[in-house]
Amino acid sequence: MTRSVLVVDDDRHMVQTLCAVLKLHGWDPTPGFSGEEAIQAVSKNRYAAVIMDVKMPGLDGVEAFRQIRRNHKKLPVILMTAYAAQELLAQAEREGVVMILPKPLPIARLTDTLAELARSGPVLVLDDEPEFLETLSTILLARQLDVIKATTLDETLQLLCDNTPRVVVMDLQLGSLRPQDAIVAVKRVSPEVLLILYSGHHELIDDTVSRLPADWVHATLRKPFSPDRLVELLNDVSR
Repeated sequence: MTRSVLVVDDDRHMVQTLCAVLKLHGWDPTPGFSGEEAIQAVSKNRYAAVIMDVKMPGLDGVEAFRQIRRNHKKLPVILMTAYAAQELLAQAEREGVVMILPKPLPIARLTDTLAELARSGPVLVLDDEPEFLETLSTILLARQLDVIKATTLDETLQLLCDNTPRVVVMDLQLGSLRPQDAIVAVKRVSPEVLLILYSGHHELIDDTVSRLPADWVHATLRKPFSPDRLVELLNDVSR
């Protein structure tokens, strides 16, 4: 999952300070200074989360959140406010805001929430054999993992645009597609996603991995593999 976060507040000093703090905690913050700017930013870039003030001139944080939600349903939004507008904030919570934090911000609570979001992204499983895909997905769901399924590369790329999976688990044999071409396409759309590759053809795994940058592949599995081994790898990613 990307470590980029969008920080939005019309108080420029507040944005500068919060961005500096988030950098110290390993995040890559991008500043924004209005609701309109937030909407434009998320339409052009991928973020792990948006941290946004409620009370801003023009488009306030709640309305900006609602507009972001229409096109980016899975993007986590954290609102912050020094003002008590209980009904407005309660409505935002019902509509899917991750958290509403008071100002001055409880930094530890914010960074803990961001860390949890980074660990809790879904797992995307790509396999063009529907029966194996269903079996593997069912096993992962039973282990309390959030799973997204895809049977084609095109479907996978669309899901990567619409969601923020932390891991893609994919079969290397996808019809006539060259494995490295499929992997390059995935990485182009989501550069920071972790890849776990599997195949029943062991030499194909070795050949494919040898043609890729060393940091692109998190792990490989050789069919038939134990689902417990895959679950173990996914749990390691979440720690």
